[in-house]
Amino acid sequence: MQCIKCGAQNLPTNKFCTRCGNKFELPQTPAERKDNISPTVAKVQSSPLSVTSTMPKRQSRDFEIKSMSLGEIFDYSARLYFRNFKVAFLTYAIPNIPLLLISLAYSYFLTNIFLKGAMQSASPLKMAGIFLISLPISLISIFVYLFSQSAMIKLFSDLYLGYETSITIAYRHSLSKFIEVFLTTSLMILILIPCTLALIIPGIVMFVYYLLYLNVVILEDKRFMTALGKSFTLVKEYWWRTFLMIIVIMVLTWLVVSIFSYLPLIVHGFSPASFTLRTISTILSSTAQLFLQPFLSAIWLLYYYDLRIKKEGFDLEIKALNI
Repeated sequence: MQCIKCGAQNLPTNKFCTRCGNKFELPQTPAERKDNISPTVAKVQSSPLSVTSTMPKRQSRDFEIKSMSLGEIFDYSARLYFRNFKVAFLTYAIPNIPLLLISLAYSYFLTNIFLKGAMQSASPLKMAGIFLISLPISLISIFVYLFSQSAMIKLFSDLYLGYETSITIAYRHSLSKFIEVFLTTSLMILILIPCTLALIIPGIVMFVYYLLYLNVVILEDKRFMTALGKSFTLVKEYWWRTFLMIIVIMVLTWLVVSIFSYLPLIVHGFSPASFTLRTISTILSSTAQLFLQPFLSAIWLLYYYDLRIKKEGFDLEIKALNI
């Protein structure tokens, strides 16, 4: 027990400080002694055996925390998504629907107003104007993507582990981590660009190794190279398995988006599409992505936990903590 007046350590049964004589009001109970643990012990106890920096309230857990095959990961992800469809869809859609509307307005302006005049009298000044208009849209898209993906990771993590959660909780956590997410993402891009420019293959290899960095930043107290290194460690020995996951998800995404994108053209008989038809196609494909993306986020979240279970015994940690 530590004296609050002089900082000296005393036995829990002492009524007075052995150094300064300060009187202790009451003998400390075991629960009260938790406040007097050393900083080292406190750091260990608060470090992420758990998956978030805070400890939300528990609710019933619908899924067993265990090692899974790829088929089980897809199955669990689908069930996790559809059982919580409303909150999952809204968490992703709320920031992305305004972005979709902005993109459609920009596309209309670029196609029907700006480019028509630019084609009639193309000039470097007008091309620079297109770039200046496109830049804010691109930056907003990046920010919305990182924010919404971070929120989805937090949401699905809480749902999977049996914590009470909500859209507000997911957004608050995403905002609290946003600077770390943005800077870590920027660092990863700076590493991948020279690797890709070198021979392309090294860029692909490193991209697969760093694939889970966002999960690490959001769910663990890690950032920058530490987060990238943790992702590297998790994927190591499972690189080909991770690469296969990427291929499967890319094919799935392409199939779903293509079906919705080409549906208006199929109805129209594949004749030259008007701007209206192209707009409808864009809206349908974007809507498909709004519904599909939460499912993909759930897949990568469960894959992240699956690797932690395989390499770190995360399922045993959960049982030991009685979460």
